[in-house]
Amino acid sequence: MLGSRDQEIGCLDPPRPRKIGLSATGAVCISIALRPGTAHVLMDEIALRLEIRGLVQGVGYRWSMVEEARRQGVRGWVRNRHDGTVEATVIGSPEAVDRIVAWARRGPRSSVVEAVDVFAGEGAFDSFDPRPTE
Repeated sequence: MLGSRDQEIGCLDPPRPRKIGLSATGAVCISIALRPGTAHVLMDEIALRLEIRGLVQGVGYRWSMVEEARRQGVRGWVRNRHDGTVEATVIGSPEAVDRIVAWARRGPRSSVVEAVDVFAGEGAFDSFDPRPTE
């Protein structure tokens, strides 16, 4: 059965996972085997949680990240933390997530990013939105 975001080309038995592991960024990777002569478009996505440290509050970091994530087609959220960090969950294609993580390491011009810690993330989101400080 196909979900609303799945697309099928031709007939195909369900793919069987061959290898499940973690990439260098902590993203879950799944390799699959398909029968020869068939095609199947998979919605491969990864989810990461970011903790951003440095001068990242009071400089427009969250709002800039919302704009950049939406531009990249990434879903999730971003919020300030009471300890002075910014936290985000980002979900999307591996390429889009890599681009938003690279952006997070730079941030907007007014910020000074000291470090971005990357962890496996989770969740399901339809858009990228700011959240209240927690």
